[in-house]
Amino acid sequence: MVWDDANRKHLGLDHPEREINLDEITQAMTDPTREEARHPNRTDVWVTKGRTAAGRLLYVAWVEIPQGRYPVHAHGSGGTDDDSK
Repeated sequence: MVWDDANRKHLGLDHPEREINLDEITQAMTDPTREEARHPNRTDVWVTKGRTAAGRLLYVAWVEIPQGRYPVHAHGSGGTDDDSK
């Protein structure tokens, strides 16, 4: 996971309404049962669907850079148990 001032600000501060913190993004991206796929409209972006330690389902978009995975966007599914939202 690669963090810098830009993605820390964007993911950690710019969208407080999402109530997602950087630790949760890391947890979702390292969830052993996560699913990953290329973004359907942007071949340079991947999307990870994973759960936090508390069971919250997150979708995290990221790009691969030489240093590793660089998260660029995150949002929740709307619940901890129901991933159909």
